Amino acid sequence: MSNSSEYAKLKPNYGIQISRQIELRPVASLRPSARNARTHSKAQVAQIARSIEQFGFTNPLLIDEKGGVLAGHGRLRAANDLQLTEVPTLCVAGLSAAQRRALMLADNKIAENAGWDRDLLAVELGELTGLLDAYVYLSLGSIDCNWPVCMSS
Repeated sequence: MSNSSEYAKLKPNYGIQISRQIELRPVASLRPSARNARTHSKAQVAQIARSIEQFGFTNPLLIDEKGGVLAGHGRLRAANDLQLTEVPTLCVAGLSAAQRRALMLADNKIAENAGWDRDLLAVELGELTGLLDAYVYLSLGSIDCNWPVCMSS
């Protein structure tokens, strides 16, 4: 989209305001939600941390206007493990309590509904094996995938 007016046409007007810029915020100022139903094992948080180390913090946390985390609880835990003092955030303001809870669920659940183009994934993994950090590669190999390129390593 070329400008904010095009974006404004797409979003329903529920009084929700999304910040136009990513802001670095102190990790200590952010509050994980007690209502976050998504779980993150220590192993998965370690995978997130390794990804942050290898690629940088490419996906900001979504927060509300009070610093409550709406999306990115696993990334926040990884940031703590990496002893980062600041993380990128994007503020979503004007949500009701129910909308905040619904956003947390939707953000996690909708991604699970995606699939994989197995042929293309096999090509990508085959070509990138030497470039990917072994830890990240192993986490990709845990995709529901039982063809040879995913099984090797």
